Amino acid sequence: MIVCDENLSQRWINLLKESGYETFSVREHFAGITDIEVTKIAIDKNALIVTEDKDFGDIVFAQNIKNVSVALLRYDQPDYETIANLLLSTLQQHFKSQEHCFYTITKQQVRRRRL
Repeated sequence: MIVCDENLSQRWINLLKESGYETFSVREHFAGITDIEVTKIAIDKNALIVTEDKDFGDIVFAQNIKNVSVALLRYDQPDYETIANLLLSTLQQHFKSQEHCFYTITKQQVRRRRL
């Protein structure tokens, strides 16, 4: 399952749904909750968080949270096709490995840090 953070563009939520992923939209179900609460939902659902909010890096690393995974989308000039392809390939690898990781996805690369 994927928890879509409240700030995640609807474009990415639609892509995930169209690609067959089970999604949980924070915007639809719990608009206005804190990032910590989003993290707790993801842990409870054993889900990966997809976000455009870099505060999740601070939360995961500063609080040493190891039982959640996050995919952070970072791009300055929209290159949606490249980001979409990298996101989908990252998700395929993630759900195969089942390791908790923090992924940073840019149009140049995917950085993966195990948690």
